[in-house]
Amino acid sequence: MNRIYQGRVSKIQFLQPESRKEWSEPKEDLTPLWQHHELFQDAVVVIG
Repeated sequence: MNRIYQGRVSKIQFLQPESRKEWSEPKEDLTPLWQHHELFQDAVVVIG
């Protein structure tokens, strides 16, 4: 599987399942998600 990743994540919003049209800011702590994102970015730089 090949993926091309371009851009930079600066904000996260979730689609509301009830309406499927409204987006909302996450209410939980997103530190683990940002840590994973940073790790992935480091891997892309090293491998790329």
